[in-house]
Amino acid sequence: MGLPQRTAWYIDADGGLDVDRLIAAFQTFFREHSEHWVQRFEQYHEAVRSCTCRRTCNGS
Repeated sequence: MGLPQRTAWYIDADGGLDVDRLIAAFQTFFREHSEHWVQRFEQYHEAVRSCTCRRTCNGS
């Protein structure tokens, strides 16, 4: 007994990467989970802006 093998849904019939399907799946995932990422990145961008402002004001 083992885990069932699942054919990769992002591989096309020729064995190549199905980019359109992969991008569509990522877009769906991002729409469902983007609020978590946005919260994290907003905090990061605020820190970068603050550091940039300090450097500019201090002349370094």
